[in-house]
Parts: sequence; C-alpha cells; structure tokens
Amino acid sequence: MRNNWILFPIVVQVFLALEAYFSLSWLRYRSLKKREVEARRVAVDSEAWPERIRQVNNNIRNQFEVPVMFYVLAIVLWQMNAAGPLAQTLAWGFVLSRIVHTFIHTGRNHIPMRFFVFMVGLLMVAGMALLVLKESFGGMTP
Repeated sequence: MRNNWILFPIVVQVFLALEAYFSLSWLRYRSLKKREVEARRVAVDSEAWPERIRQVNNNIRNQFEVPVMFYVLAIVLWQMNAAGPLAQTLAWGFVLSRIVHTFIHTGRNHIPMRFFVFMVGLLMVAGMALLVLKESFGGMTP
C-alpha cells in the first residue's frame, strides 16, 4: 500500500464534518424562516434553538474532539513514511466509526450504541498512537 493513501480517510473525515456544518446551516435557516426561534435570542443563547438543531450542533462539537488526535496521528504516520496497511486500516476504522457515530448521534441517539461506537473509534486512535510510538522508538536500544 502506498503511504499517501492514509490521506483519504483524513479527507473523508473532513467531509463528514463539512456535511454536519451544511446540515446545521440548513436546519437553522429553516427554523428561522419558519419563525420557530427569535434571531435575537439565538444569537446569544444556543439553548434557544430547537432540540434537533442542538443535537446536530453537539455532533459538530464531537467532530473537533477525538478527530483532532486522529488528524495529528495520521499526518505524523504519513510524514514518518509509516502509514502502511495497519495504519490505514486503523484510520479507516476510525473514520467508519465516526460516520456510524454521526448517524446514531443525529438520529435516534441511542446512548449505549453511541458509546460503543465511540469506544471503537477511540481504540483505533489509540492503535495509531501506539504505531507512532513503535515507529519512533521501536528500533532504539538503551
């Protein structure tokens, strides 16, 4: 496998976050147009939005928590020329977990399933961190 292929899951994760922003923008626009909220109130109070909009907004916040570690680790592995099959499998596993997590979070929001999927993604990132350590220090002798 080519080292550059680890960039694909990074781009997919970016598009997932962009899709969430577009969805949120559309939902907010519709809510304002239907006069479900007061523009003055939502400008200073995010709790003034309807629950569905707050749910999508919370999902966007999630796109800037663990995914930030994913981005850093994927780019470090790429720069180290260590983005082989295992790194790419972990990267894709993480991104797939984020896609499923987003569907759960913005859908029925079943907390036990959402937590399970979150933990799977977290384990993928932990695996990537271990790969960085192995590649950084694996060949060193005391």
